[in-house]
Amino acid sequence: MKKTVFLLHTALLILSMICFTGCSSTKTVPTSKDFNEWTSDSVAKIISAHDIPLIQVAGKIDGKAFFSQVANAEFYPTKTELPDTAIFQAASLSKVVFAYIVMRLADRGEIDLDKPLHLYTDIDRFADKANARKLTAKMVLTHRTGLPNWSASPSSTKWPTSTIDFIHAVDSCFGYSGEGFAFLQRAVEAIKGKGIDEIAREELGTVARCYYFYLTTLFNRDEGYMQTVLNEI
Repeated sequence: MKKTVFLLHTALLILSMICFTGCSSTKTVPTSKDFNEWTSDSVAKIISAHDIPLIQVAGKIDGKAFFSQVANAEFYPTKTELPDTAIFQAASLSKVVFAYIVMRLADRGEIDLDKPLHLYTDIDRFADKANARKLTAKMVLTHRTGLPNWSASPSSTKWPTSTIDFIHAVDSCFGYSGEGFAFLQRAVEAIKGKGIDEIAREELGTVARCYYFYLTTLFNRDEGYMQTVLNEI
């Protein structure tokens, strides 16, 4: 519910931004001061009401770009602005990066996209072992595993040992699944014999010149937490 409310407020914020930008066609052109006052008032109410650490807003008025950053004082009582290296949970950006890595491995024949993943790694947490043995990298990358997004909240202590149940028949329909990507990540790490960060650096550091980033898991493997996050440094 909280996420839904946040998304709604984000949509309203964007709509308000469009309306604000539209004022540039009037006789009174908004200034940077007007922009900052608007964002400080509107955005501050949103971050306070929904415990959001920080929101950045950028816009262009009459051809001039404006930028404003509003931090939640409860999270950052001594700072009004944060450095460019500050890290926040934003979206599943790492899935795109990880998918690219998998395709590079496939190009070199290190992973077969149609080969069942259980031949690379374990399926201990799956309740339905027969269906788990059908899962392939291609199904994961196209979100056709039949798995839920997560079997339990990946930030909870229950997730590492939670049972994974199928909610659809394997390869029957599209169904977004972080659980599937975590399964594929384990397979890739088993194939390479390395952690995801080392693999990513080898695959992306020289090809895409992505030197200022790292991929990591939020807890260590012993605790079983496998959600991957992409950070820029």
